[in-house]
Amino acid sequence: MLKLLLPLALALLAGCAHGARGPSGRANAGGATSTEAAQERSDQLRDDFTDSELISLLTEIGYEARQVLDGSITFELDSARVMLFNQWGGDLQLYYVVTGGDWALSGINEWNRTRRLCRAYVDPDGDLVLESDLLALGGITDRQVVSFVAIFNKAVEMFIKEVASEGMGRPPTEAPPASDEPGTWH
Repeated sequence: MLKLLLPLALALLAGCAHGARGPSGRANAGGATSTEAAQERSDQLRDDFTDSELISLLTEIGYEARQVLDGSITFELDSARVMLFNQWGGDLQLYYVVTGGDWALSGINEWNRTRRLCRAYVDPDGDLVLESDLLALGGITDRQVVSFVAIFNKAVEMFIKEVASEGMGRPPTEAPPASDEPGTWH
């Protein structure tokens, strides 16, 4: 899915009109095609999103998202389950956690020194966290949310290979398992 989503996100970032997608190419009542309507919607600045709107947007781009709590949505990326927080006046945060490892701070520091757009740390419980923020100051669009998810998807994939797998004693190609326990999301 990443191979399809990343070019779409990059095309949307570049402003390619053909990057938007709609349910069909038919003209709507106003004379614009649904692709044009989707493009217009994806470019519309908003102060914030409801959880339902974010779940719908994630579903449109191929994810099965569900609300865990008010302001907290979980879904599965290509390599991991993540949480999307929607709680700070329109700002969004993507959050990935790995539990049960022995984390070398040198690897985490190297990640933070050489990467942009996300940060890694060991939380107070000793879990390894990767997170990224999308600030709503000035407004955000559907297009920005789609790009935000695509970029985080790639970051998680690289993070698992370069940082998390070392602390878990796994080969760099093997992701830590997701939990299916009731009440958990990762």
